[in-house]
Order: sequence, then C-alpha cells, then structure tokens
Amino acid sequence: MHYETPEHSLSFRPTSFPVPSVPALTVPQTPVAITMPQLKIELFPINPAKIPPLVAYVLDVHGGEPTELGARLACRCNDMFPGCWLWTEHRLVTNHAVTEAQFQQLLSSLWKSMPTTFGCIHAIQQDSTFQVSAQVQADFVAHYLSTKAKVRKHMLHSLANYHQKLSEYLTIRRICTPRGWVVDGRPALALSMTSEIVVNQNLRAYARQLADPEQLKGLLVLDRNRKCKGQIVDVYKDRASAHRERLLNLTLNHVTRTLIEKAEDDELVVQMRPGKALADNQAKKPLDYVASALQVVARVEDASQFGVKTQALLQRLRLSPEDRSQMISAVAAVLRRIELIQPAFTSEKHTSSFLRPADYDFVPHVLVGGNHLVKEETMVLAQLRRYGFYQRSAAFPEGTPIRVGLLLGVPDHRLQIRAFLNNLQKECQVFKFPLRFVGHASLELFTRVALERAIGYLKEQQPDIILALLPERVREQIELSRDEGYLSVKDVTVVRGIPNQVVYAATLSKTDAVPNIALGLLCKVGNVPFRLAEPLQYTDVVVGIDIARMNKARLAGSMNTLATTHIYQNSEPALKYAVHQVLIEGETIPEQTLQQFFPAEQFAGLRVLVHRDGWFRGNERAALKAWGQQIGATFFLVEVVKSGAPRLYHWMPVSDGQQKGQQQPCQWLQPAKGSAFRLSDQAAFLVSSLPPFKKATPYPLYIRAEAPLSIEHALHSVLSLTLLHYGSLLAPRLPVTTHYSDKMASLALRGIRPPTAEGTDPYWI
Repeated sequence: MHYETPEHSLSFRPTSFPVPSVPALTVPQTPVAITMPQLKIELFPINPAKIPPLVAYVLDVHGGEPTELGARLACRCNDMFPGCWLWTEHRLVTNHAVTEAQFQQLLSSLWKSMPTTFGCIHAIQQDSTFQVSAQVQADFVAHYLSTKAKVRKHMLHSLANYHQKLSEYLTIRRICTPRGWVVDGRPALALSMTSEIVVNQNLRAYARQLADPEQLKGLLVLDRNRKCKGQIVDVYKDRASAHRERLLNLTLNHVTRTLIEKAEDDELVVQMRPGKALADNQAKKPLDYVASALQVVARVEDASQFGVKTQALLQRLRLSPEDRSQMISAVAAVLRRIELIQPAFTSEKHTSSFLRPADYDFVPHVLVGGNHLVKEETMVLAQLRRYGFYQRSAAFPEGTPIRVGLLLGVPDHRLQIRAFLNNLQKECQVFKFPLRFVGHASLELFTRVALERAIGYLKEQQPDIILALLPERVREQIELSRDEGYLSVKDVTVVRGIPNQVVYAATLSKTDAVPNIALGLLCKVGNVPFRLAEPLQYTDVVVGIDIARMNKARLAGSMNTLATTHIYQNSEPALKYAVHQVLIEGETIPEQTLQQFFPAEQFAGLRVLVHRDGWFRGNERAALKAWGQQIGATFFLVEVVKSGAPRLYHWMPVSDGQQKGQQQPCQWLQPAKGSAFRLSDQAAFLVSSLPPFKKATPYPLYIRAEAPLSIEHALHSVLSLTLLHYGSLLAPRLPVTTHYSDKMASLALRGIRPPTAEGTDPYWI
C-alpha cells in the first residue's frame, strides 16, 4: 500500500486533535439548509487506486481445520515475510509474493517447532486462478490498518485526547476497529469505536501484588504486541527460565522474542485462551506468554477494586452518538489524508442505500384484548391495562386466581418483599388476573438439598407458578454467582414441569420493573398478552435455530446441542418452542438433524422462514433446500448476526445563523428504530431496537437473506418479531425467534429442559 511514499507521509501537530483537519463525519456544507433528518453510517468507500495488487495461496491440508490453520499461518507469514498477510475467502492473501522455496523454509521451521499445529499442512501453492473480489480488497485494507505499526500508530494518536484516566490504576482507552465490507459490489471500510478498561501496569507488576499467582486465573488480559485479548486459564509452576527456549521456538515475531529474551528468570509464565483478537481472530487454542508481554484489562465488576465507582465507570463507557462521531472523524481524517477512503455514506448522497421502516412496510402494530389495535410500542402497557390480554389461558377464565407459591431466598428483606408482592398483585389485577399466594418456603442456607425440599413443599400446595426471590449472590459452602442461583432454581423446577419466575433482591424496590415481572409471570402460565396485528404475507411460519457449545473436559473441540427456540405461525397467537438435544461436533448442523427439526407432518407445503442465530455453516443451506423439495415446503433463509455491524447515526441541522462559508452545525441523535443501511439486494444493517439511554448509540444487526427472499422481507420479519417479547415492554435487539436461543441451549446443556420437547410456556424468561 502507498503509506511509505513522501507525498503520503503522515505528520501531526499534538494540538490538532481531537478536531481533525478533514472531519469525515461532519455535515457537508450546502447552500440550502437541510430541514429533514439525515442518516449516516460509520462506513466509508475505499479508494481502489490505493489497494496494491494482491496474490493468493491455497493450503494442502490433511486432517486439520483450514480456517484456524490459515489464520495462524497468516500471523507467521507476517512475522517472517514483508508485506501484509491475512486469511480470507479460504486463501492466504498478501501484497508481497514469495517463492516456493521461502514457503518450504517456513513450513520446515513450523513442522519442527509446532508439529501438532502445523504438521497437517503439507504444502502451500499459489492460486493462479485467483480473482480479487471486493471483499478480499476490503478485508486486506482492514487487516493492514489493524496490524501495520506505522499507520496504526497514527490512528491511535488521533484518539489520544479521548482516553480517560479514572484513577491511579485505571484508564479508559478508546479503540478503533476497522472491518471490511462490500457495498453494491465495491470495497468499503467500517471504523467502529470500542472502550477498553486498562489497568495501568502490566501483568508482571500486577501479579507481584497478589498473595498467590493462582489468583490470576480468569483474569482478562491483552497481548501488548498482537492486540489479542483473552482469559488466563493456567499459571505454570516453573518460571521464565525453564520456558524461555520453548517460547522462543514458538514465535518468529521480533517484538515477542525480545520480550521473552528480556524476561527475568523468575518471571511468571501463563496460558491465555484468546477470545476476541484483531490480528488472529480464528486462533482459539491457548497461547503461552511471559507475564510482561500481557496488559491487564479490567471489567466493570472489577471497578471497586481499583477505587472507581461502578456507576461512574458505566457513564464514562457509554458513548453518545456525538462522542462516537467525533472519535471516528479523528481516525477517518488520518485515512482521508492518505486518500485511502472517501467521505462516509450518507442518506443525503446515497439515498438508495438507506432504508426507513416505511420503505419495507413495517408498522409496529399489535392486537391486545378484544382485538383492540395498538399502533405504538410505547402504548402497549397502557392498552393492556385498559383492554386486557389478547388471549387468556383456558385454565384462568376471568375471576379465577392464579395460585403462586413463594420461595423466599431473602428472608431479611421482609418489608421490601411485602411491598413488592402488594405491587405485583395490584399490577396483575389491573391486567384482570387476580393472584393468590398459597404458601411460602424460606431458604436461609442455599443448598441443593434445601432447595429441593422447599420446592417439594411448595409443589404440595398445588401452585400454578413458583415465584423465587433470590439474593444477588447465594451461598453454599462457597460463593455462587447470580447466574448459578438462577440455574439452580430452574434446574429443580423446569425439569418437573413447574413454571417459575425469578426475581433478585435488588429488583424488589424497583417499582418500574413490576409490569415486566407481571407480564412474565402471566405468560408463563399460558396467557398471551398481544400478537401481531397483521400476518406476515411472505411466509407461513418463522423458525429460529441455534447451536450451543460446551467444551469437552479432556479433549479438543466441543460438543454441541441444537436448540430450536421459537416457532411463530401466522395462524396461532401463541409462540411455540421446541428443544432437541443432539450432540454434534463442530458448528455445522447435520442434514439428518435438520430434517428432524422440520418434520414433514408439521412443515409440508408451508413457506418456512428460518432465522439462523449467526451464520449458516457448511452445507446447511443446501440441506434445507433439498429437504424442502422432498416435503413440498419452501425454505427462506435469513442470517441474524449480532456483532460486527457498524453503527448508524441520525443528524439534524441546527440553524444558528451561521455565516456564508461556515460549517453548518448539527445535532447528533439516535437513529429511529427500523433504520437500515442496504449493502446489497441480500444484505443490510438494521437498527432493531434503541438503548434505554438517550446518550447511547444503538448497535445494529447484520441481516443476510438468500434469494428469492428480498432483504426488505428479511428486515420486516426480524423487526416484526422483536415486538413479541412477552417478558419485556422494551423490545430487545433480537427477534423472539433467536433472542433466547442461547439461554435455552445453555439450559439444555445442563439438563434443564421441560418434560416435553415442545410447548408454548416461555420457561426461559
């Protein structure tokens, strides 16, 4: 790339930030004031002239996983050879060709130093048929900006004034992550901001303050060289002197080698399992480090240990649309100066790329009791109170009380409990469902035996549902986390077919949470509060599928259980669930398993829209299409990807009498729910929900459809099914078809599942 030539050299004056000379996200000057709100996205067209010629290589792999191997090999090539190397579209891509002899030398070294990892690569050959795609170009630019020190240094420098030192020990650091995308067949670059809570010392210094090095396990750390983040999973008994030669043989990177060579003989050596990584995001196997090579990264829950209040930390971490746009402008200015990118996409200049709900016929209309139409999400609660639920369970005709058993895990909160239960009764009564408390059991010591006895006693009272009030942390002989207390209750109740609702002590005094709790409780006993006002015209049924993973205890890889979370049918007001526990290797759902998920007797002749939580893997698409042909069904496939999408922004010009020739000021706002950016006829970014804080920026979903389903219908399906979350009056980001899929699957992995594999009661809420 053209970063080294004199005419493109980067120079900065320290006082020039945070206001860059070419603000990429500022509103372009126009002779006529703009009165309509406009949309922007943190996505920039890439200048193709700045992308160098690229070559690609294919791997001859026997017995290994090519994607993970390719990512690891790309890192080794970056250490060994000039240029930029990355793994993309099943190939090793670079801007610097090397000879076969050079590759053979690299492989010989890797076979000797890491035979288990790289021994299955038999050869590396140039792909003479390689055609550079727009995605490869975009990925190359993003990877270059993530890994090459010179240009990344200038990008980091542009954000220096936005870091915030919270205390002597903690600093919030703003990080810009580039990612490549394709817009209408052309390469584009997303610049997304994240915040990182960094401890102002490396792991070696931090470890010296601990009584036992074993306390490092579970700590989040950052590879200071590769910018790879993960958790410490092991601490070696032997120190650096015993590992130095081995560690030097494992890396070719000169910075890492220098850190290993300079490590003190008694320095700790730890094993880190990567989570998110910028340079090597496919490598998930544990990596070994000397302690001085790692930076400690704090989490929100760690704030008090470093003298920082949690609430203050959360406020600093939350970035408003205006804050984000300023930071991205600073980074974009660096790349604009070297003419790598063009101005960001805007609805003013790229009208056809931006969609609003009306463009794909979405309206948030639902029906409540008496078929009364509610046209605004914010009015649902008021209309439920006025007209009641859309459908009552046959078990609870009007006037019939719902019998509630109380599991009291917080007996020292008597006054709060009394007030909470009184408010809950009133709220349910407003919905026309009286509650009757039929018994209570107190848990002073939270053990499995005590819990089973308490649930057994309550079951004898024949409750319709058990309401469990739990402390934030529960104690057995050791402290258990909040989630483990929740799971213990679910384990004892769900498998026995007893509906339950869990409420934590901190929620008891929050009166604004009572309507949500009441909704969840009433839905779990078979009542339906509302449904979509109009059927989905392009499908008969929507099914969400997902895989949950559980790492094997002693072997590599993972065992997975597949969970079909929700099934929505136009003809039925109640959502259905189905959980099938099938152990499989990897992430691809086998063809036979997919057929079990869509039995002919239930799906024959239907139009079935499938929401996949994440990406379709392997031959899943082809298998579903083939099965559809056999049973006379039509499958429409939609991927709902939760992470990685760039954010959208809403800006409104502010008229303050600016002089001719001056920049027109503007106000940065959250985009409206349903705002979308169209990448192609089959892909888009969707703002599916808004955060509860006005000074926060929503995180879009990446939606990808497969023809013949249009992207407009895919967006409509996702947005429509965000309306049907009965446990919350605030619509979550994900459609109900996939929102709880990970929770249901993780419960199933622990053996927590209802007696029947299919049903309508939302036990996971």
